[in-house]
Amino acid sequence: MATIGMDDERRRREWLGSSLFVGRLRNAGKFGRMVMRWLIWSPMRMLFCSPLTVYHEAKLPREPVVFVANHASHADTVVLLEVLARGRPLAVAAADDYWFKDTLKGLALAGSLGAFPFPREGARGLRRTEELLAAGWSVLIYPQGTRGGGKFRSGIGRLAAAGAVLVPVGVVGTRHVLPKGAKRPRRHAVSVHIGEALRTRDAQEAVRRAEQAVAELSHDPELGAA
Repeated sequence: MATIGMDDERRRREWLGSSLFVGRLRNAGKFGRMVMRWLIWSPMRMLFCSPLTVYHEAKLPREPVVFVANHASHADTVVLLEVLARGRPLAVAAADDYWFKDTLKGLALAGSLGAFPFPREGARGLRRTEELLAAGWSVLIYPQGTRGGGKFRSGIGRLAAAGAVLVPVGVVGTRHVLPKGAKRPRRHAVSVHIGEALRTRDAQEAVRRAEQAVAELSHDPELGAA
């Protein structure tokens, strides 16, 4: 059983990690994401997450970075793709057990949003993130691991210890657009607050500083709650 699992994992990693992002299908993937952005995601953002205001505390680094954001709603990704993917390729870490159980659903998500499977446990998601960073992609991660409250998990500290630059991002208002458990979105103002890049090789310090920065940027009272 272990061998079969490893083979399945390698195949999924190949078609998601290599082909659609940095391999032979990367141009097709880029075109598909562009089409989906203009036909679906941008109109949805303008319809429900409006007005949208963006605040920058500092200029973004030019090299690939790991954006770490609070996660209150599925609407977060639609907003952050529009804000953070301007002028840079952006991949989105998506929960493996939620979004990628079904291969076709996972392929559609990867092709339309640039999402890749990120297991909630283990190091596979971190290895994929490092591969994407090395290939020139920035990566969006929700370190809480789920929508709503909770402390940041330690994975972003391991990325920082390996040399990744972390950029904290606070999203405000999406909880009102599409609360957890809601079936239909409703219109609400949304703001995105982008903080100063964090550069440290101390894993624990990276997690602490990133969580504190995102909590301040997002004004999220549930962030960090046990």
